[in-house]
Amino acid sequence: MTNKIKKIILIFAVLLSVVIVMLGWNYWKNSTKHQVKILTEAIEKKDYEQFKEVVPSFADGKKINKRTFAIFAGNFSGESKKKNIEKYVTNSKIFTPKNQDDWMKPTQFLPYPRYVDLEIADTTTATLSVGSHLVENKNEKAGPLIGANYEISYGISSSIYGKSEEKHKENLISENQTFDFDEQQSFVQSKDFQEQLLKQVVSYYVSMNQGIQNDLNFENLDAAHKDTQALLQYTFDELRSYAETIEQSFQEFIMNTESLKVEGSDEPTVTFDLYTDNTLSVDLKTEEDKQEETLSNSSHNAIVTLQFDEDMEEWLVQSIDFETYAQEPNDWQQNRKFQLSEVNKVTWQEKKGKQADL
Repeated sequence: MTNKIKKIILIFAVLLSVVIVMLGWNYWKNSTKHQVKILTEAIEKKDYEQFKEVVPSFADGKKINKRTFAIFAGNFSGESKKKNIEKYVTNSKIFTPKNQDDWMKPTQFLPYPRYVDLEIADTTTATLSVGSHLVENKNEKAGPLIGANYEISYGISSSIYGKSEEKHKENLISENQTFDFDEQQSFVQSKDFQEQLLKQVVSYYVSMNQGIQNDLNFENLDAAHKDTQALLQYTFDELRSYAETIEQSFQEFIMNTESLKVEGSDEPTVTFDLYTDNTLSVDLKTEEDKQEETLSNSSHNAIVTLQFDEDMEEWLVQSIDFETYAQEPNDWQQNRKFQLSEVNKVTWQEKKGKQADL
């Protein structure tokens, strides 16, 4: 064998070795095992650019934005962080591999898009967030998210009941989830809603005293249904003919929250047990030679009914019924209390027209 032939064989062997090494390196670089490592590191370091190289999109072709990646990557922490990420990356319910059998192309991992379907009333909107990140929400469908276990905060806003926040753990690993929000059941337990209702009752009483002060004119009665206002005006108009003095005072209002009930949908009503230190007394007109007669109502327990008015967009007092049994607020396991800074007291006198001491 001549030296020339030996050189050719040597060059060919070297080239073949280089090709084999290059092909081997390319195979290793594109292998599923190596891509799993790159993807795991990207999630561990929260490196979105590196993540995109291995995960270019969802399985349905939709783009994965930075926020969706941050929500997913923020789901891992602790000493077993890397091991947990590898479990998620290799879970066929979360990711589907692409180009796995094509050693000339790198293996890619495409996550299945997961959603939270929202079942809420037409008068309600919901904002979803995971940690500090908002979740995209369109047409009562939140997502897409990469499959994982998430603690989702639901910010609820209702034109009828106000605002509320709930947290729920949602398992989106293998399927979508549904958030079924029961407005009435949820808001009945809401501190803000309970306080809102109690403040309406207080506003009603404060404006009633203003009406007594204004010569028994309840035209500007606050937080009251029209029929309630008309009935109150009629009652005091009738009372005017017989009364010499009318006095009302109050300071404290307590709601038994366990008694709170909501009924109806479009213009719902709420009822609850109320305790108030309200007192109403009427000195009746008498002849000069007869002893003065006083009527008083010192009942402190009542059943309150309010109805939501769509036009005014607020809860209005429909009735406050004192014909109920006596209850001690100290016996109520759960309650809401509102106390004025001082006693609100007003006195109307027929001879002087009106007099108030607020």
